[in-house]
Amino acid sequence: MPISIQLNSLDSKEKTVKLIIELILAVIFHPIAVIFAWVNLIVRKDMSDGKKILWAFVCLLWPIGVFLYILLADGALW
Repeated sequence: MPISIQLNSLDSKEKTVKLIIELILAVIFHPIAVIFAWVNLIVRKDMSDGKKILWAFVCLLWPIGVFLYILLADGALW
């Protein structure tokens, strides 16, 4: 029997708990990721101010924006 739990094998209560945990983690980590992205935007010299402002709003308003910034705008948080 595999150690990992398959999503199909979870009952509705376990699925609800999993969803709540994922939401709590997203609420905690999204603001941290936004701050890292903003700091990175501030120090970048290769982007225009307009692009920086656009990416700052995308990162703030749309949670996936932080990941899009890292993947599409060559963002590097470290």
